[in-house]
Amino acid sequence: MYIMIRVAVLLSLLTASSAFHVSPHYSRVTTSSSPFVQPIPHSRSTTPLYALVDKEKETRINNNKSSIDFDIQGLIDKIQNVELDWDRLSDSVSGVKENVMQGEVGQRGELWFIAQLVCLLGILGGGVPFIGNALFFLLGPGLLLIGAAAILLSVMDMGSALSPWPKPPSGQGLITDGLFAQCRHPMYAGLLAACAGLAVVTDSVPRLVLTAVLYAIFQSKSNLEEYELSQMYGQEYSSYKAQVPDKFVPKAIMDVLDKTKSS
Repeated sequence: MYIMIRVAVLLSLLTASSAFHVSPHYSRVTTSSSPFVQPIPHSRSTTPLYALVDKEKETRINNNKSSIDFDIQGLIDKIQNVELDWDRLSDSVSGVKENVMQGEVGQRGELWFIAQLVCLLGILGGGVPFIGNALFFLLGPGLLLIGAAAILLSVMDMGSALSPWPKPPSGQGLITDGLFAQCRHPMYAGLLAACAGLAVVTDSVPRLVLTAVLYAIFQSKSNLEEYELSQMYGQEYSSYKAQVPDKFVPKAIMDVLDKTKSS
C-alpha cells in the first residue's frame, strides 16, 4: 500500500511538470497559456552613435586628403612637363635692352620707374631704402611739429573771430592774410597734419584711420562754413576762393605740384 502511494505521488509530479516549462525568452517560469508573458529581447551587439559619427568624419577627411594629394600631384606633374622656350626668352631679354636705350634721357618717365623700384625694394626689405629714417622723421615728428605750429599761427591769425561752430560770428570781417593766404582752413590742415604725424610716431593704425575719418568730418564742416561765409561776404569770399584754391593744402605746395605736372 505504501509503495502504491509513492508511485501515485511521482506520477502526479511528472504530470504537473509537463504543464510547466522554462523558456530562455521569458523573464520567469510561466505556463504557456498565461496572457502576461513579457518577452526578453535577444541580446545583440550594437555600435554607439558617436562611433558611427566619428567613423563617417574620418572617412570624409580621408577622402579630402586623397583629393588634395591628387591635386598637388597633378600640379607637380604639370610643372615637370613645362618646357622653357629659351630662344623666346632670349629674344625678350634682347628686346628689353633695346627698349631701355631708346628715347631721350629725362623724357622717358624715369622718375616713375625709380619710384616703382623704391616701393618694391621697400616691400621686400620691410622699409624704405636709403631714405627710410629721413622719411620717417618727415612723416612722423615733422608733420606733428608742422601741424602744431599751423594750429598756433591760425589761432593768432583768427584772434577774436575764433569759434568752434560752423557758422562764423558776425562783425569780425573776412580773414585773408597770414596762413589764410595759403589755404582757406589752415587750422583744420594743422590738426590733420598733427594727427597724422602722431599716428606715424606711435605706429598706430587706429590713429591713422581716425585721422582719415577726421578729414571727412572737416570736409563736410568746411563746406557748411564756406556756405555761411558766402552768404555773409558774397563776392568778396568768391574772390578769396579764386585766389586760394584749396581748403587744406598750402598754395605754395599747389604751385610746386602744378609745375611738376606741366613739366
